[in-house]
Amino acid sequence: KNQGVNKIILLSHNGMKHDLDYAPKLDGIDVIIDGDSHSLVGDFSMVGLTGVYDRYPQETTSKSGERVCVASAWQYSYAVGNMVVDFDENGKVTSCNGETTILLGDSFRQKDASGAKVDVNATEKEAILAVINSTKQLEIVTEDSDSLEKLKVYSDEIDVKKAEVVGSAGEVLGHNRIPGDIKDGVNNLPLGSDIAPLVAKSFYDKSLRADACIQ
Repeated sequence: KNQGVNKIILLSHNGMKHDLDYAPKLDGIDVIIDGDSHSLVGDFSMVGLTGVYDRYPQETTSKSGERVCVASAWQYSYAVGNMVVDFDENGKVTSCNGETTILLGDSFRQKDASGAKVDVNATEKEAILAVINSTKQLEIVTEDSDSLEKLKVYSDEIDVKKAEVVGSAGEVLGHNRIPGDIKDGVNNLPLGSDIAPLVAKSFYDKSLRADACIQ
């Protein structure tokens, strides 16, 4: 702000609920793009999905009463969010709108009488395609071959590493994330996890420069 920047976008990893809670306590932030809560934002009732919030994006106001736009595009690249924000000459948000588009393949399966997943028949596929083609919120996309080829170099190396046995544990290693939580039904751990401190120590040892490491 001291450098004259008046359009500020916060890339968050706190979850939509928390973003919407603290946006009214802050000034200067115009847009928040959320992560962590895996929130599907938009009305997808036409395909049987329930969005955590029915409108993309959500709107709230800052501490000084200025408009703040908050959005999330679900999880794991299932969807892409497209937000259009208009600003006035002073960098204040005058409007924001947009939509979430769920990305789909071109094959569809459903459970048969035995519970096994089978390809839908031609009639059912035609009906599904009609629904997809009727809305911008659903789109069939193809994988990008160039990106897949580049990614394969690294994924192949990861597969090799994943196959290596680096150690074994003679007891259950608990991982509840939150100290005192018993989410796994077994452990009540003062640090929340047996595993996280080991990961933190590994990063600490490898960093050569860190004074502390928290996982």
